[in-house]
Amino acid sequence: MKREKGQFEYLKYQKLLKFFIMLIAYIVVLAVFFVGLAIKGTRNNPFTVAAILLVLPSAKFTVNFLVLAIHKATPKSLYEYCKQYEDKTFILYDAVFSNESYPIGCKACLVTEKLIYAYSDEKKASEKLFSESLEKFLANVGIEVKVELVKDEEAFKKKLQHVADSRQKADTGLAKRVRNNLLGILL
Repeated sequence: MKREKGQFEYLKYQKLLKFFIMLIAYIVVLAVFFVGLAIKGTRNNPFTVAAILLVLPSAKFTVNFLVLAIHKATPKSLYEYCKQYEDKTFILYDAVFSNESYPIGCKACLVTEKLIYAYSDEKKASEKLFSESLEKFLANVGIEVKVELVKDEEAFKKKLQHVADSRQKADTGLAKRVRNNLLGILL
């Protein structure tokens, strides 16, 4: 089943999809090379040149796969907990945010019109880099929000509950705009 950015199990779906695209790309490279070898009887033929040129897009597919492969998906238990608050807040799951240094994976990300509160258990995830890069990106599109990244699941759950309890509904125009802009920078 196809998953969209920000949905639960999106990362699992994308890893599988990108793996198969990468695999097919390398099979095509090998097929072109061996067809040329079978037809011409030597490696010195146009098919070998074509196979060499096809390695470039195959390498790109490999990079796309490897970038996502290092990030872990949102656990079902966290998803089940967060799901009860989705009518009052926007929550993104399996989010891998791009920035100028390295991608940062978040298990869950609470999005309102004034706050982005994300949870990541990655050791390399920098709270400062995450906050600064998202705030800068959103400021460029005219949105001022506070961005926080926590590495403690319980702290994230408490904040989510507190924010959800103070809201009537998730679908405010500005909150939707913030969410849609965030979806644009997810890998």
